[in-house]
Amino acid sequence: MKTSPIVFQAALRLTSMTIAVLVAVASPHAAGAQTATPTTQQSPKWSPPPGTMGSAAKPLRVGTCDNPPFSSRDSAGNWEGMAIFLWRTVATDLNLHWTLIPCTLAEIESKLSSGEIDVAATGLDLDYSSEVRWNFAPPFDSPGLAAAVRVRQPHLLSSAFGHLMDPTILLWLTALILGSLFFGLVVRLVERRAADSHFSQHSGMRHALWWAWVTGSAVGYGDVVPRTHLGRFVASIWILISLVMIAMLTGAVSSALTIHALKPAIDSLKDIQRYRVGIHADSTDEIPLHNRGVTPLRFANDELALLAVESGEIDVFARSRRQLEHTIFQRPSNGIVILPDLITHSFIALGLSNALPMDLEEHIAQQVLMVIDTPSWQDQLDIHAEKGS
Repeated sequence: MKTSPIVFQAALRLTSMTIAVLVAVASPHAAGAQTATPTTQQSPKWSPPPGTMGSAAKPLRVGTCDNPPFSSRDSAGNWEGMAIFLWRTVATDLNLHWTLIPCTLAEIESKLSSGEIDVAATGLDLDYSSEVRWNFAPPFDSPGLAAAVRVRQPHLLSSAFGHLMDPTILLWLTALILGSLFFGLVVRLVERRAADSHFSQHSGMRHALWWAWVTGSAVGYGDVVPRTHLGRFVASIWILISLVMIAMLTGAVSSALTIHALKPAIDSLKDIQRYRVGIHADSTDEIPLHNRGVTPLRFANDELALLAVESGEIDVFARSRRQLEHTIFQRPSNGIVILPDLITHSFIALGLSNALPMDLEEHIAQQVLMVIDTPSWQDQLDIHAEKGS
């Protein structure tokens, strides 16, 4: 019996593939090789050539500054934050040698531009004016430029009376009145023939309405009560229904007054040029504001700017949403809220000196993209989201 050529070729190909797989699996163990587990994705390790930037002989100069939540010192004096975590992970994965140089944010930009530092391990705004002075790694965050404003301080009486006209409040108040009329009429009809009844006299209807309103409002004076079993059964039903109505009415009033109390003094940022705006002195937030016709006031730190918002010195403090949330979480807000709308979208990235070798810059960029696609990076985002909530 002859073997078909097609069957023979298939069998030969299958045998070759099996041998190749067995050789590939067995060879590392035969050589005694150990495969290191990378901290991010399964990518080949890269090490800078001896004597070049990032090697043991020439470690990278990495600048950082107090710029939470991207970089800051903890209680023990160690540096932490989103950018610090990102850089440490990237440097470990690329076998880079580096030394940390504490600076101010202004010094970071100056030294990065002049080449005195090679990497800025903090959150820098990715914009055109900075791009011409240094390079950026791929952005690791896009919080946007947000606005912190003070809440409106209404007159108490005018606020209370004005919000009694809320549709939900009017709905439940009307339901309570109609329910009192209905159950007062029912009790009057049930009780009018009973002996010693409060509802059988010529003023029985007035007594019935009074009883229904007092019972429905959960006061229950007890001066007028049903005498018959049927009348008490009707009263029991009205008590249960009115409890629900009173609870819903109370909730509607509390909700309306609370929402109004937390309503910001500025509702929209469409006409932001009409307001007095403040920014952090060392930030680059002035550029997008100038594009909108705003000349902002500068403050030495976030705390002074927020105090200026509280006192009415300025109307808006413009800052990265991530940084605003972090700062407000760390201090008593005292009537300051962050508007949901953004002034402009922005991107945050690590800064890279123009003096970095092209291949090193490319490897850093690739590794940043790998790190921000891992569960550990998502954990970092979740941690800082919880701190800002």
